[in-house]
Amino acid sequence: MKEHPVVSLGAAKQIPRAMDDPIMIFDSATQPERLVVMFGLKGENGQTVMVLVELDVHKDRTFVNLVTSVYGNKPAWFLDQITNGKLRYQDKKQKPRVGEPTQAAIAPGCSKQRLWS
Repeated sequence: MKEHPVVSLGAAKQIPRAMDDPIMIFDSATQPERLVVMFGLKGENGQTVMVLVELDVHKDRTFVNLVTSVYGNKPAWFLDQITNGKLRYQDKKQKPRVGEPTQAAIAPGCSKQRLWS
């Protein structure tokens, strides 16, 4: 938590359970093999907690989805990602706290199950 003090230990401990029910998932703008996952968790200063996930990493004879970073971000960042076409998935039952995009849905060929399997 040294690198990203915005995320409290309490919020970080909630991430494993939150991974099962994300609000939004974005393609990373800088790391093509990674996804950025947004939850309903808030950091110390009210920023939305998100994680960077690398899919299908080979570890000890198995494949895992590796969380490479946890940090908070401001609503403008999420809106920019939506505007730039990086939104891959939005849970329409959960209301995002960053505004409501008008055309958010699962990207063609993707499903929530496929993102994590």
